[in-house]
Amino acid sequence: MQREKKISGKKIRKGIFIRIALIAFSLYMVTILVNLGQERVQRYKTLDEVEQAVEKQKQINQDLRDKNRNYDRYLEELARARGLSRPGEIIFIEYNGANP
Repeated sequence: MQREKKISGKKIRKGIFIRIALIAFSLYMVTILVNLGQERVQRYKTLDEVEQAVEKQKQINQDLRDKNRNYDRYLEELARARGLSRPGEIIFIEYNGANP
């Protein structure tokens, strides 16, 4: 009978140790999962910010391409506004209504 108590006492200690280890491991895993969840949320926020920056930069690039395509026309309009012309070009000024 005493032998059974000793064996059962060892088993109880071993069982308690395993339970404590399992609880500790479970707490550790929960902590890791919570941290991973927080990191995931932060990365999604960063991803959204980067995607917005990319879209903004694409729009800026498109605007620059449009200006580059129409640059000659832009320069010509700017020169005409300042009263300039190309060599040999005659500028006609039209007055509405009365003769100057």
